[in-house]
Amino acid sequence: MRKSLPSSVVHGDFPIFHFSYEGVLPPYSEIRKEQIKVRDYYLKETLQSYDWTAVNDQFDKAAVYVAHYFASARKRDLDNRNRKYLLDALRRTLLIKDDSWQYISWMEEGFRDDRDHIEVFVMDRKYFPCFLKLGQMCRTES
Repeated sequence: MRKSLPSSVVHGDFPIFHFSYEGVLPPYSEIRKEQIKVRDYYLKETLQSYDWTAVNDQFDKAAVYVAHYFASARKRDLDNRNRKYLLDALRRTLLIKDDSWQYISWMEEGFRDDRDHIEVFVMDRKYFPCFLKLGQMCRTES
């Protein structure tokens, strides 16, 4: 897996934090060794890409948008992907108070691309409709 891209504010009018990860979210696994590997990857990449010195934001109600990019058109169910460790890693940035329903909204979509990767955007919930309306203008090219 390649290193993730640094997080950044990607829209001048309101803060949107961007995290990028190589590969696809893995399916759920009962094997503890695999769980630890996934947990450690998302935690390491998230915390290394987050600029702790430049950011002092925490959203009371956060919106998380996940764009899954797949290199093949093979059928993949997004609901079978293990989001737990990705969300736990985002919570460790302190952008999100907690990952319970009271504090986050979650949306994900899938797209074709030349490689498998994941782009994650975290913002205040009140700006989420604007983010969706802006579409590609809010996304950072990887």
